[in-house]
Amino acid sequence: STADGAGITIQDAVDSSNDATILWDATNDQFNFSHDIVLPDNKDVHFGAGSDMILHHNGTDSFIQNFNGDLKLIQYADDKDILFQCDDGSGGTETYINIDGSAHATKFLINTFFQDGVKAIFGNDSDANIRELNGDLIIEHATDDKDIIFKGDDGSGGTTTYLRIDGGDEIMKAGKNLRFNDNVKGTFGTSDDLQIYHDGSNSYIDETGTG
Repeated sequence: STADGAGITIQDAVDSSNDATILWDATNDQFNFSHDIVLPDNKDVHFGAGSDMILHHNGTDSFIQNFNGDLKLIQYADDKDILFQCDDGSGGTETYINIDGSAHATKFLINTFFQDGVKAIFGNDSDANIRELNGDLIIEHATDDKDIIFKGDDGSGGTTTYLRIDGGDEIMKAGKNLRFNDNVKGTFGTSDDLQIYHDGSNSYIDETGTG
């Protein structure tokens, strides 16, 4: 088409009553496809001058491949979400992760498994992390002179500190009474040399080791 502003239409010659399959819209400088675009297996869709992004299906799996810059998935609709859905194990699908635009939060709706040695990291400088090292569960706070604080309901509509692991003073501080039930011992010393407990009838301070 050499006419200024004219478009080009590719249409089914047998059934011309159908809408155009491909329309070059010269006014808006774009292609309009009115039917599906089908590519066979192992044929790609390339984006960018250097094929920086490729969409690919190999007959078994599908791939979104990016070779330059960040790969961004952006939702511009106000108060709408990005949903990551997968098989629910019962012939349907369900949402695993909901990036909730109205709540301004990321919601994990299915259990999240961290494999051995993989950390859940918190803070801009990785100040805190939770990790499991082949058996042990480690809750670690790496910021100098800061605390790990365990809070709970204060019975009056707020919260209060029950236990503080004080990094500055290098001590554990109980903010509320600590109850040992009957026959549960408070032990002191590497070999539990000193034991304090109540058996339901009597109270005991037992020196069972050295000294």
